[in-house]
Amino acid sequence: LYGTDESPMDTMAEYLQGSFTKLKGLKVNMVATVKKDRIYNREEHGTYEIACTRWGPDYADPTTYLNLFLTGNSNNFGKYSNAKVDSLMKQVQTESDLTKRWDLMTQVEKTALDDLAYIPVFEKGAAALKAKNVKGLFHSAVGVPYTFKYVTIK
Repeated sequence: LYGTDESPMDTMAEYLQGSFTKLKGLKVNMVATVKKDRIYNREEHGTYEIACTRWGPDYADPTTYLNLFLTGNSNNFGKYSNAKVDSLMKQVQTESDLTKRWDLMTQVEKTALDDLAYIPVFEKGAAALKAKNVKGLFHSAVGVPYTFKYVTIK
């Protein structure tokens, strides 16, 4: 299941179909739809087998992704549930030692990957050029990518 109105989902779907067909005995039928139908009619109701989807960070911390694996999370459309993940994430929420917190989050990710809760295919990125005379342009890795409030041309 993939959205035709979400670039590069159509390209990703073609890539995945080609990759999956190389696996002996596996046949994949791609179902094209639009994002609104994919999420609200199919994913939310569990009427799919595999969905191509993406998630962008809402804030600058790995929990923006890892919270998706919590039992009962409203965006956990696969209904993934693992008591170890839930327990580790509870520890992540209260751990103040950054090294220990990072280790806990790494364990969460490894557990979810081992369970095939998700299969990361690509990470979105972007590049931009800025003229030397543009000053004060702020770029953020999360949320709205550019802030123009303080931009000046020198």
